[in-house]
Amino acid sequence: MKKYLSRKLCFVCGLFLFVVVCSAQGVSLAKAAEAGQSSGLHMTELNTSGMVKILSENKGKAIVVCFWSTSCPACVKEIPELEALAARHDADEVKIMMINLDRSTQAATAFFGNTVPKAEQYHGSPFLARDYGVRSIPHLVLYDKNGAVFLNEPGYFPANMLEALLKRITQSS
Repeated sequence: MKKYLSRKLCFVCGLFLFVVVCSAQGVSLAKAAEAGQSSGLHMTELNTSGMVKILSENKGKAIVVCFWSTSCPACVKEIPELEALAARHDADEVKIMMINLDRSTQAATAFFGNTVPKAEQYHGSPFLARDYGVRSIPHLVLYDKNGAVFLNEPGYFPANMLEALLKRITQSS
């Protein structure tokens, strides 16, 4: 029982710190947005039922899902890797989704600036992250063409590792 409470307390404290950092980041980015900076980013709000729908509609494709935040240095490092992956693969065979977990979409909008990302962008809630087992970010979830989870792990994945994992998914299904 003590172990369970200790884990729960650690999770709640980590989530609290995440929200505080994102809130502080969002305040300065909100001022930048008010100053008239525009973005080419289109970000769709996503909850758990929306994610389930996307996964069912895309059976037959390999799906790469990355949970990330602008306040996470490893996430920011991984974004260009995912963008390059999206550019190299046909959208009819591979779907690349980036789910931002910042408190609001303003931070991601400011992050991308006028760039239009190749990977599909979503804004997810802490509940979506929890439902997919996300305890730290970046967090990668890979689905094979049959919709089965191939990988569900936290951490930074460099381009060569992403390519190798994607190759295994597309060849094994």
